[in-house]
Amino acid sequence: MNNINDFSILKLNIHGYKYEIHVENKYKAELLKYYDDEFIYEGEDVELIFKFYIDTNDEFSNEFKRTEGVEIKWQDVYFIDHGKEVQYLIPFLEYPPVLIHQIINGTSSDRLVKFGIMPLHAAAISKRKEALILVGEQKSGKTTLSLSLAQHGYNYFSDDIALLNINSKEIVPYYRGINPRESTIKMFPFLKEQSFSHPYIDYDDRDQRWSVELKKASGIKLSQKSSLKYIIFPKYKPCQSFQCNKLSKSKAIVMLLNNMKVVPTALMGSSVINVLNNLLNNTEIYSIKYSDSNSAIEFVDSLYGSDKSECS
Repeated sequence: MNNINDFSILKLNIHGYKYEIHVENKYKAELLKYYDDEFIYEGEDVELIFKFYIDTNDEFSNEFKRTEGVEIKWQDVYFIDHGKEVQYLIPFLEYPPVLIHQIINGTSSDRLVKFGIMPLHAAAISKRKEALILVGEQKSGKTTLSLSLAQHGYNYFSDDIALLNINSKEIVPYYRGINPRESTIKMFPFLKEQSFSHPYIDYDDRDQRWSVELKKASGIKLSQKSSLKYIIFPKYKPCQSFQCNKLSKSKAIVMLLNNMKVVPTALMGSSVINVLNNLLNNTEIYSIKYSDSNSAIEFVDSLYGSDKSECS
């Protein structure tokens, strides 16, 4: 095992939830690339302590795996849960900070609901402090359309997770990094710049992915918290002429429930449906089908402009 002096402590406050991260010195600077300064925490009180060790197949790694109470997460991520402290032994997989970052990501989604933050499976952009979220399953076009809108001048939150503050009805900043597949990188080659993009093999599905530090990506302007104004449920389909439908709140609530990372019933003190119904007041909701990003961008432009597109 490495000497304890080889480790650094990084403290994060992710919208109310406070973490203490113990990581090898050489990876601390890399992890900091994922977070804005607003997430750095200097206080003493923390809810959860992470201790990360990189698996180099040495004596410590083998001892860790044999420890009583050790569990396996995903394919080959080992961890021991001590309550407030969780120890992880993670595979090298070419760029370990990606895996550390995604463990923190997943853990946050489970806990942020206590602080009034509802994680949605959605991309998010904004303009003039008004946010638009793109809600949908994998391959619905969220990443492609959100990145296209970012290049078109919109401010960027994330391509996969949108954090909705249910008290202020705002979309709040997410982690400043994305992990696109090779197919997305081919569509946006500027994301492949070596100074801020790292190739790696995904720990879960073993696909080739890229870890992209968005703070350095040209043409990407990161968004600050913005009021939720628009929701779009996109569906990409080749050879599909552009179609748009305006949705009722009841239909949108069902679709949002299907795309929540966490259903925060206990947090609300009332039914999730009632909370969503309140959140969707003064929110315009649409579904679109498209095969050309330009047509979808024109529609979003019309929402933020003076001339509204007609939707049935």
